[in-house]
Amino acid sequence: MKVALILLDNAISREGDFADQGKELLIKSGFTADDCIKFDYFANGILPDYKEFNLLYLTGSRKDSWRDDEFNHKLMEYIRDLWEYNKGVDKNSQVKIVAVCFGHQIVSRALGFEVGVNELGWEIGPTLVHVSPEEKNKVKAKGFDIDHYVISMIHQDIVLPSKSSGGLWQEVEIFGSTDKCSIQSLYHSWLLSFQGHPEFSNEINKELVIRNHQNKIISDNLFNDAHDRCINLQQEGSTKLAAWISNFAL
Repeated sequence: MKVALILLDNAISREGDFADQGKELLIKSGFTADDCIKFDYFANGILPDYKEFNLLYLTGSRKDSWRDDEFNHKLMEYIRDLWEYNKGVDKNSQVKIVAVCFGHQIVSRALGFEVGVNELGWEIGPTLVHVSPEEKNKVKAKGFDIDHYVISMIHQDIVLPSKSSGGLWQEVEIFGSTDKCSIQSLYHSWLLSFQGHPEFSNEINKELVIRNHQNKIISDNLFNDAHDRCINLQQEGSTKLAAWISNFAL
């Protein structure tokens, strides 16, 4: 297996950048370190030749997925090109995508979903995502027998329910929702995306909650709620979600 980790931000934590953390998630999913090659699109604007890889991993980013800028449009064109490529080759040659947070949003936008700032505000901290019975029935046949999952969150932008006419969005399954965001995950035979961060540990999520409160980005009430969840609600990125990624990609 060959994996291209596409880095979409320059944020660094004690666990590395977003691609480093994604690599650790993929290792927990059954990949090896040697499988993974990092491409810093954020720094140099260069994207890998997807035909040379079995899987692309699109990281999160602090950038706005809804902006009309070269960074976003080049990435969306790349995703649409890959999508059309996959339709024209046999299953063994198709390139799969795992995308998180900003990656989830930009893939969704490329497929014709609208994205924007969430009027209901931030989702932050370990968060319970519900899967409806109808959604469960759709994805159960794909190997995901789920009612819910817990994932680390830190985002204000979301994928919106509104869609463009004639978009590729009609080809994917939506599953997972919260009170603040109705499109938490997308599934296709070659796409698995999450609005949250399955690669984040509870410790990293807790640090981000504290930092965003100190910087007055989130309110006292939201901080108290998110901080409590960091202590009492264990994210499932390294367990349940890693197993899903393994089932999907390997």
